[in-house]
Amino acid sequence: MTRFASIFIGLLISLSSVRAGSPQYLVYFGTYTGAKSKGIYVSRLDTATGQLSMPELAVETKSPSFLAVHPSRRFLYAVGEATTLEGKRSGAVSAFTLDKSTGKLAFLNQQPSGGFGPCHLALDSRGRCLMTANYGSGSIASLPVRKDGALGEPVSTIQHVGSSVNPQRQAGPHAHFITPSPDDRFALCCDLGLDQVLVYQLNPKRATLVANVAPFASVKPGSGPRHLAFSPNGKFIFVINEMASTIAVTGWFSAKART
Repeated sequence: MTRFASIFIGLLISLSSVRAGSPQYLVYFGTYTGAKSKGIYVSRLDTATGQLSMPELAVETKSPSFLAVHPSRRFLYAVGEATTLEGKRSGAVSAFTLDKSTGKLAFLNQQPSGGFGPCHLALDSRGRCLMTANYGSGSIASLPVRKDGALGEPVSTIQHVGSSVNPQRQAGPHAHFITPSPDDRFALCCDLGLDQVLVYQLNPKRATLVANVAPFASVKPGSGPRHLAFSPNGKFIFVINEMASTIAVTGWFSAKART
């Protein structure tokens, strides 16, 4: 039916089950929009049978290639890989209310993503701050989340600078992923163009990001870090490198904010 850009399986919204002991979930899909795709789609997953229903359009929006859900499960956020916003070259991030009974989404508002070509976003554990990574411009931004779920204007916008060894893909920065640390004190960003995982001090209440004392950790040149994940105990970080098809492992010492 459509070219799916991302399948956000982490966004599973629990539903009342028709069978005892077999919960059902809403599963949302982000897409690149075009002739056959119109925005964000939703299916229902029956865990008893493993069956996923035919996707239905949840809301029309332009190229929502990555999605995130608010901890309250009342709101959903999406990057928009639009080329212009209000007449300027910019990506966008949009907020939606989420109806658990129907799976439908309703538009709340839209703000600039702090660059162009946004490809990833994440929220702190309490849903006070939303962070975006802009692949095209190699920049990141942080936006406050209001009580009604709508987004405020970007508070922090940080432009990465530099390059790495591959002239075709690493001639400049390409921020590919951003996530808070388990304690919400820091934000970590994978930059494919720099071969770095950059570390920022995060203040969720003020929705601010500032460079950390230990500002980054490097991976092997030409690796192209794309995403990362923390171990369950929060002591290790696993970085997946797109260009080298490798996984790097490092320790995480949050007390000193150093990797």
